[in-house]
Amino acid sequence: MIRIKSHFNESLSKIVYHATPIKNLLEILKEDKIYLSSTLAKTSDRLTNTFYFLSLSTSKFGGFARGKKDFATLVLDGNKLNQKYKGVSVDYWGRDTYRNIDTIKKAGLKLSQYHDYDENEERLITDDNYIDNISKYIKEIHIDLSQYEGNEFWNKVNDYKYRDIEKYAEDIPVYVYDKQKYYIGQFKTKAVYSNQKKLEDNQTGNFILAVFESENPKDLHSKEEYQYGINKVRYKSDFHNMMKTIFEDSRSKITSKIIQYMKKYKLRNINDLYEFVSMKLFDMV
Repeated sequence: MIRIKSHFNESLSKIVYHATPIKNLLEILKEDKIYLSSTLAKTSDRLTNTFYFLSLSTSKFGGFARGKKDFATLVLDGNKLNQKYKGVSVDYWGRDTYRNIDTIKKAGLKLSQYHDYDENEERLITDDNYIDNISKYIKEIHIDLSQYEGNEFWNKVNDYKYRDIEKYAEDIPVYVYDKQKYYIGQFKTKAVYSNQKKLEDNQTGNFILAVFESENPKDLHSKEEYQYGINKVRYKSDFHNMMKTIFEDSRSKITSKIIQYMKKYKLRNINDLYEFVSMKLFDMV
């Protein structure tokens, strides 16, 4: 029997997790919205007077996506969601029921999975049928491709779906795993593919643009990326290597904007760019 644990704290945990098939993930990112489940579909889901809900977990180690092919987990910012939505903590089986192993087995769950439903489920509740601008709530995306091996694995990674996911994820870190235990634990250092390097390049590129666009260079002192940017341009050789990587993506909006500024200030190569940026940064001190 599903029931709400408490009516007193109608909010979500600081960090919550939502598992979804890859095909759904692509649509979520493309449309920048996630559609919710109706509370009217099942009597057991009618826990509140709201019409829609989103199932969430407070544990990344749960069984909500184990053994399922082409699944991903969204790491969501519960604090941000709480600013607009309400949430409830759900006791999926009921205090007495979830201790009954026969009940768990009849439900088609493995013993390793049932704890996910008795202790760790929360539900976002609303009368809206979708959450708009979902990307602003997504902190990370983790993808499980552990059922594939060798060339088949890399063919999947290079498949258009995953390239589109990276495209639409924009500034959201994406991690792909070839072992389910690493996916479940979200061990980022064990991910065999990530867009993290691209995100770092974008962050650096944005800092260079901020240097160009600031009328008063000292204004950059107040920006969060200031120290990050200073470290990136401290050494000429590092700056060269970094900018070469950024310029490799000729279709990037950041690359296009930087080159526009280089044209404006008659900077013809990376050496010129380095001297220009260094001079402006020196003026900030």
